[in-house]
Amino acid sequence: MCKVKALQTAPEFTESPFWQDYSETDNGTYYDGLTIISTDRHFVTRTKHTDLFDLVADNAYEADEATEDFRTYKSAYYAPYCRNYTEYITQTFRPKKKLSTRNIHRLKELFSTIAEAYHPEYETDAIAEVMTIITGEKYEAGTLRGYCQGDEVQIIYKADEWNKEAIESLEAEFWNGGREYYITTEEDPEGYCMYFTEWDDDEIKKTIAAETGTTPEEVELI
Repeated sequence: MCKVKALQTAPEFTESPFWQDYSETDNGTYYDGLTIISTDRHFVTRTKHTDLFDLVADNAYEADEATEDFRTYKSAYYAPYCRNYTEYITQTFRPKKKLSTRNIHRLKELFSTIAEAYHPEYETDAIAEVMTIITGEKYEAGTLRGYCQGDEVQIIYKADEWNKEAIESLEAEFWNGGREYYITTEEDPEGYCMYFTEWDDDEIKKTIAAETGTTPEEVELI
């Protein structure tokens, strides 16, 4: 006997939870801590960004310039504020722990890479490494690919918060490539919506059954 009915929403009316819960900056959502960078021809958009990403991206050019300043002009510009490059990095980026000499040299290389790029914000690998060094937490860069040519955005995320499966689900949600069902039960005829990024009907039935306290055999996909 069917106790649960799941009516699939037409694709043109399907609403991804990412865009339902979307916030450009962190605002207490499941997607906090993510940075998403998209390009439209010659323009780069911070579709979603964090204060940490902004700090690194917006100061990369100055951080690269400071390297040359301390080396060539002996702090001609930064002398009133910092005695050396390490002090400049500390004051500007507020690392969570004392940085080693190796860290400082690596930051110089990374800031040079970011500053010299045509679109510095799109140097997500380098920015993610800078974020890792100054926080002591592992950040990684990746790509969310859609279903048409040109459907591609770059992301930066905390490695311990986003595994491979979570990234794949995020990819489907970002491009709204999942399926949405309107769920009604005998106890709840008013119903509610559930969004799925997987396409296997049996797995969807199992999820709905677990949500409604029934068995997969009692769930009908319509």
